[in-house]
This record gives sequence, structure tokens and C-alpha cells, in this order.
Amino acid sequence: VGVYYYPWHGERFHNGGGYMRKELTPQHVPALGEYNDSDPAIIKEHMKMFRQANIGLLVTSWWGPNRLEDSNTKDIIMEHEDVGNLKVAIHYETTSRLGQGRDKLSNARTDIQYMCENYFDHPNYYKIDGRPVLFIYISRKLQAVGTLEEALLIMRSTASKCGHNLYLIGDSVFEEAPNSAEAEAHVPFWYFDAVTNYDIYGSAGRPEGHVGTDGVDNYYRQQGEWKEQALKDGCRYIPATSPGYNDRGVRMESDHPPLSRRITSTSQEGSLFQYQLHQAKELVDSKVDNMILVNSFNEWHEDTQIEPVVGEPSVEPFNFTKGVEYVGYGDLYLDILGAATSKDKK
Repeated sequence: VGVYYYPWHGERFHNGGGYMRKELTPQHVPALGEYNDSDPAIIKEHMKMFRQANIGLLVTSWWGPNRLEDSNTKDIIMEHEDVGNLKVAIHYETTSRLGQGRDKLSNARTDIQYMCENYFDHPNYYKIDGRPVLFIYISRKLQAVGTLEEALLIMRSTASKCGHNLYLIGDSVFEEAPNSAEAEAHVPFWYFDAVTNYDIYGSAGRPEGHVGTDGVDNYYRQQGEWKEQALKDGCRYIPATSPGYNDRGVRMESDHPPLSRRITSTSQEGSLFQYQLHQAKELVDSKVDNMILVNSFNEWHEDTQIEPVVGEPSVEPFNFTKGVEYVGYGDLYLDILGAATSKDKK
């Protein structure tokens, strides 16, 4: 079980930015309060949560050398006394590091050199078949601007020079899969060892309110077709899940509709996540450690977090909720994930 983890919470929680739960009446907050990821005591509590939910891998947001996310990951999380066998892999934030053209491609070389020196040889850095794993955020946009092949070639050759054969996982699955009857390959898949879909909400068409079982079924049907395409093109596929979505606390001007965490209006809290996990497990691949990804552990400004929340039920203010009810769900999502991914005890 891998989760996208955001180690960017510093002295100003969430970089001082907004998040929808804080705007609710009454307000919702993290069970740990507006915490600082630089505090080993906070990471100790997170480690307990990871064990509770069977989380074995953190895919940590990384925005460049010596940034807060970098120092919190390598100095606080990976060196924590309770890290145990928890694995960490970098989620390479391409929008910041590689930009929209060739102007920043030099970062691909210097960033990989830095990762070689500070991450890849660490015993807790995640490897598949002995190869350090790097997740490439929104790689489909690099393909759109024509820099994907060059950027990944630079990354692979730089890592090779320092003795590492990178295992690259691309965020290259989005919306409907190519027509399987067509003979053409999906070219971006040629460049990756595995692919996945980070933005489940966007890929599913930004559903509003309650998506229903049919909406989830359709999404994973498309994901099954993506998996077939990936295997045909010589790479693996990793299924993903996400408990809901609401970015109105940080992107109100985008007017994205909230996606309820309840699969129907009469379903229980967490039912969307529970049903997704059931579907996603059917798509795991033993050659990629039977991995399932969860977006996210603590991405508060898009309200995709499974981290415990406290607060009384609320549908107000309407401009933030659009009538969707939000509850302080406590440990619910940790328990759902733990139960869904535990090995059967026989």
C-alpha cells in the first residue's frame, strides 16, 4: 500500500494556504492539529497511522534540493527512530522542476545527481528489482509539450553514471483508454517501467456530488483497458484510489464541483473509498509488488486526505460544500484501508 505524502507542512501549516475543512462552520481540523512535518513527534504519530492502515510506502512530494519537502523527507522521515521497514520514494513535481518547455531541463540532471547522493542508497528508499523508484508527476503534460523523452533520457543516463538503473513510474493514465482495437502503441508508455493515474477525480470527469457505483465501475473498467494497453506497450500498471475531492478552499475561482466521500446520498461515510479499494485490488500486478496507491495521506487543500479529521458534521458554508455533508471522520479511512488490504487470516 503506497500513499502520496506531503511533507510540506512547516511553521505555517500547508504553506499558509487554504483548505476547505478550515472554512467549514463548524471548522474541521487535522486530529494532530495544524502540524509541522519537521517535528519528529508528529512523524512518530504518522508512523503509528501508517502501521494501522497497512501503509508500507510513502510517495513524498519533492520540489527540489534543500526545500522543506526535501529536508523533511530525508532528515526527519527517513531518519526517524520509528521508520522501521517503511519505504519512501520521491514524487517528482515536474510542474516546478521541469516547467512547460526546455528551459528547465537542466534540473533533470542536477536533481537526479542530488537524489543519487542523498536518497537512492538509503536502505529505506523504495526499490523494485533492486532499482530505485521515481514517480513522475503529471508526465502526460511533458508529453504534450514535447519534452518527455528528453527529460527521462537525461534522468536515466544521469542515474546510470552514479550506478543506478532507475525504475520510472509515470502519471500517464488519464481519462478514457485508447481504443484497444487500434494497432497503434501509446507512445508515452514506451518510456516508463510502470504507469498510474494520480488525478482520479479529473480522470473520471470531475463528477459532482455522489458518483454512484456505476461511476466507479466505469472508471475502473477504463483503468482495466489502460492496464491492457500498458502491458501491450511493455510496461506495468498500478491502480490508484482516492476518497473524495474538494479543492474549493484553495481554488475557488476554478469552481470545481465537490465529490462526496459517500458513494450515494444514503451511503455511509467512506463508502466511495471502500468500493474503490475493492475494484482496484482486481487490477494489481505481482511484478509491481501488488501495489495499490492512495491519493492521498495528507493533501489537505484538495481534501483527498485519509489522515484523521475532527469536527462536527457540516454542510456550510454552501459555496465551499455545494450541499455535500462533511464529517469529522476520525480514524475511519485508516481502518478502511487497513481492513481492505490485510492478508486473510486462515
